[in-house]
Amino acid sequence: MKPLHQFSLIMVLAFGCVVAASLYCSAQHIHQQIRNMEGVWAGTLLIYQAEKGLVDSAKIELNIIPISYNKPDNREWKWQTIFESTKYGKITKDYLLKAHQDSAYRYNLDEQNGILLPSFLLGSALYTRYELAPQDWYMSCYELLPDGFTLRYEVVFGTNTPKTKHQSTVGTQTYTILGLGTSGSQRAYLTRKKRK
Repeated sequence: MKPLHQFSLIMVLAFGCVVAASLYCSAQHIHQQIRNMEGVWAGTLLIYQAEKGLVDSAKIELNIIPISYNKPDNREWKWQTIFESTKYGKITKDYLLKAHQDSAYRYNLDEQNGILLPSFLLGSALYTRYELAPQDWYMSCYELLPDGFTLRYEVVFGTNTPKTKHQSTVGTQTYTILGLGTSGSQRAYLTRKKRK
C-alpha cells in the first residue's frame, strides 16, 4: 500500500496536468478566433470626418497569414494592410500579430519598427487602443461577423483634449466626466478573397 503523501502527490500532479491541458485547449480555442480570420480580405475603406461626413475612400486589402502553416499551435500571423487611393497612392503596412505569453486573450500588434500595440480579443473582435502623444487617441477593431465571410475593420480617432466636462453624483460618490473629441473614423466591410 502506498503512503498517503505519495498518493496526494500523484493526485496533485494529475490535477496539475488536467489544468494545464485545459488551459492549453482554452488558449487554442481562443487563438481559433484569429485563425478564423486568416486569409486575404478586400473591400472599400470609407473615411469620415466629424462634422463633414464622408470625405474620401480607398481600396483596402488585408492579408492575415499564419507564420507557421504546419503548426496547429501557431501564435504569430503576418498582418499586412494595403491601401490604394487616387489621393495617396499605394500604402503598405506590414505588421505581425503575436499572441501574448501570459494571456490567451491578449496579443501584440508589432509594427516591426520598435512599436508594439497591445491588442485584446473580445468575442470575435480584436481591439487595439493607443495614444499618439501628446493628444491623439486611436482605437481599431477587426471583427469577424457571424456569416464568417465578412470582416469589419474600423479605426476611430480623436483628441484627448476635453470637449466637455460634467459632474454627476451617485449616492456619496461624485464623478467627473470628460467628453473627449472624436475626429473621425475609417471603416470597411471586407470580404474574403481566399483563405490563407
